Amino acid sequence: MDSVTQFVLGAGVGVAVLGRRVGLRKAAVAGGLIATLPDLDIFWPNDDPVDRFVSHRSATHSLIMHALVTPLLGEGLRRLYGALEDQRLRAYLAVFLCLTTHALLDAMTIYGTQLFWPIWPEPLGLGSIFIIDPLYTVPLLVVTIWALFNGPWTPRFAKALIASFVFSTAYLGWSLAAQQIAEARSARALADNGLSYRSQIATPMPFNTLFWHAIAVDGSRYYNVYVPLRGDDTA
Repeated sequence: MDSVTQFVLGAGVGVAVLGRRVGLRKAAVAGGLIATLPDLDIFWPNDDPVDRFVSHRSATHSLIMHALVTPLLGEGLRRLYGALEDQRLRAYLAVFLCLTTHALLDAMTIYGTQLFWPIWPEPLGLGSIFIIDPLYTVPLLVVTIWALFNGPWTPRFAKALIASFVFSTAYLGWSLAAQQIAEARSARALADNGLSYRSQIATPMPFNTLFWHAIAVDGSRYYNVYVPLRGDDTA
């Protein structure tokens, strides 16, 4: 996903775990910055654009590597915020969740994420959400801005934070259901036109989950099917 989305997701996670201890602003900043760390692999020097594409979302997005670096980053977080001095488990949990939610969200896109590198370097990508989707991002952005500019933890903020996570998580669930609907409609359209295929995958068009692009493959041939979830027209 895009950097803004990853930052606000990490900020939300950071606030959820650390907000009561260190304050909303500090927790949001720490969570957002930690959640951004996996994407620093784009600065890894590589002359071959193919290798650069393959190496992105590999080691820094691996859940295994996240577990290994969590103690290091967690201890740094404890030293940075004195309120966490006796909260080692909480600090470690915040770091691990900020890193892993980044990788798991990336795995929802079509580009693939090497979640279990180096044991299993095969990238995993569900392709159910576009890399930029405002409906997913905006609720998390709202609570992040709230946390950054309104310091104390309040019951009202807690409700808003829970609501943002419920909505964003439900939206991811909807994207998976919508993907299945799109693939079923694509399969019917291909069958109606007498076309067979061996495999297919549907991915959403930019910025939404209501219009989909399905690619069906049959050997050396492939078919592009454009599927709206509303109405009966496919192209």
